[in-house]
Amino acid sequence: MAQIQGVTNENTRPAATIEGAATPATIRTGRYNEMAVASYYGDQYPFALEGSYFVFSSPTPGTGIANTTALTAYASGSTAPYILIANNNPTSGPNIQLDYLKIIQTGTTLPTTATNIQIALSVDVAPNKVPTTAGTSITPVSVNPGSANISNAVIRAGTIVTAADSAAVKLLFQDYMEPIVGTTPCAVAGDFYICKFGALDHIMASSYYQTVAAGTPLGVKQISSSGPPIVIAPGWTLSVKIFGAGLNAAATYSFEGGYRER
Repeated sequence: MAQIQGVTNENTRPAATIEGAATPATIRTGRYNEMAVASYYGDQYPFALEGSYFVFSSPTPGTGIANTTALTAYASGSTAPYILIANNNPTSGPNIQLDYLKIIQTGTTLPTTATNIQIALSVDVAPNKVPTTAGTSITPVSVNPGSANISNAVIRAGTIVTAADSAAVKLLFQDYMEPIVGTTPCAVAGDFYICKFGALDHIMASSYYQTVAAGTPLGVKQISSSGPPIVIAPGWTLSVKIFGAGLNAAATYSFEGGYRER
């Protein structure tokens, strides 16, 4: 019968093992010698600790980046995505796995005539999405300051112009950032939309709360959603497209997102 060497029965925390040590680490078991697997990391922490988790955001909190004007339908966003995330890893290299995306109405420029605002995420072959107008360069950062890993994602936001979607494009996600309303505007400063991708429950929900500005109630919406796993393979680019019925202005947003690259 095969045996596992180095087994120890422990109900207390053992001494830490130095990473890369020549001596194999001891395997822990429960008091009846069942294999012990302690879920001691929550959610994304294993990826953060190994240096595989990165975040990107608009550079200055409270200061947004303007979208391209007059994107009234999904097709109009084909050549003018708001955010581009290109995976520049070599073939068979690490994938980029989108974790979440948050978009905030800053109020610098509001879509005053829009009756709804929608969002769609698609992936396309990267050469087709090299920007002719590049917008603002966004630098992703590792959430682990002790890691030397650097992301090979190239991220742009704002006034971007690309070639039209190719035949290889894949639409992966669509939702309402701002719900349909009968009177305009559909959005106010402070509204924000956040989506978690690849969640096990995959349940969509929304909530609404009130803030007070100068003694007058001001409705601010928080819309939460969930989506499927989003994978950007090497050589592919993710486009975040924002559009809406009656959208007449280059709305300004702050944003933040997180992804794993491994």
